[in-house]
Amino acid sequence: MRRSKQLMLVCTLAILLAACDTNNGTEEAQPEAETSMQPSAAPTPIATDTQAPPPAPGQVTIDLTPGHVSIRATEIDELALLEQLAATANFELLTSGIQWSTVTVNIEAEDLHAALTELIKAYPYQIVYTPDKDTQLEVLSEVFISPDLAPLETTGSAAATIEEPTLPDTEEDLPDPDTQAQLQALKSDSETIRAAAAEDIEPTGEALITLTELLTSDPSPEVRIATSRALQFSDDPLAIQALVACLKDEYPAVLLECIDAIEQIGDSSNAAQLQPLLEHDDASVRTSAARAIENLQ
Repeated sequence: MRRSKQLMLVCTLAILLAACDTNNGTEEAQPEAETSMQPSAAPTPIATDTQAPPPAPGQVTIDLTPGHVSIRATEIDELALLEQLAATANFELLTSGIQWSTVTVNIEAEDLHAALTELIKAYPYQIVYTPDKDTQLEVLSEVFISPDLAPLETTGSAAATIEEPTLPDTEEDLPDPDTQAQLQALKSDSETIRAAAAEDIEPTGEALITLTELLTSDPSPEVRIATSRALQFSDDPLAIQALVACLKDEYPAVLLECIDAIEQIGDSSNAAQLQPLLEHDDASVRTSAARAIENLQ
């Protein structure tokens, strides 16, 4: 009996020792389990080229972000490129007599003016700024590109006349109320009102710019005739350039007024611009051109 008790005691001790060993093993393994749950380090990102691929042939991308202007195009017609830029930047593009090329461009500039002048530097051009009707700040409104523009001396191959944006210094620089009303009339939907305003307004400042716009782009011959009559009282280069461009008008009545205006201004250097009209289909145009050339020489 005593031997059986000793045997049972030994067995009990063995079981207790085995249990202790098991607990120790579990406690030692616990840190290993916690370590295996830690997230793995993020992989180092692979450097990639952030430069966007060039546009497909015939396509253009334009970014007019404030402080940075980007114009990129691949094998695109220059005129198509300029038309897309005009539509994006909301200015009017007027061109004539230009032999356009197919170009690939990648222009980065701080502002639209710098980008635009880089784009059209190979041609005679004029950039016109006008006050915004809401803010009165000068904004780019029109771009003229034509070999008929009277060039200024330049250091490169381009001949350019650039109207830089300016801000009115005082209220005295703003148009008086009557002039403002006439300027609004020049933008009327009625061609009769536009024509009447064109003949009444003095061709200076903003009015001069608006008159030149009407002469080269208004769809109404009546308005273009009235504008030609108004511009004959200005010897500003902008007026003369618009009148010279008007010599390509399809309406003889408009041509006659433009010829008379150029003759009235009296700049002899414009006689050569009238020479092609000596072969015009309309006899009255030929006669008027001949008379003006004779008087200007």
